[in-house]
Amino acid sequence: MTTIIDEIKHKAGFPAALEITRAWGGQDIYIPATVRETHPLAMRIGFHAAQAISKLYGGRKITIPAERNVLLQLRNQAIISDIGNGASFRKTATRYGISERMVRKIWGKK
Repeated sequence: MTTIIDEIKHKAGFPAALEITRAWGGQDIYIPATVRETHPLAMRIGFHAAQAISKLYGGRKITIPAERNVLLQLRNQAIISDIGNGASFRKTATRYGISERMVRKIWGKK
């Protein structure tokens, strides 16, 4: 995953990170130094998660990666984990609805 989303996931939780990519993926957003409960970020992901993000990036503009890119990275991480835990390429390909060749390609990039 991208560094920004990894950091958000770590500080505010996976649901908040995913929701941010859904809402603002592919865009630059300004994170205020102080978040109020009525701020769009707080309304979207919850006040406490928004405060955590504000502590990380407050007063800065950040680029949120596109949702599709984040989801593909999550899928690829899950594939690498499955293969690493002993799943076959065929079973993994079926599980994720992709070809065995693609699973091998993802595994080779780990």
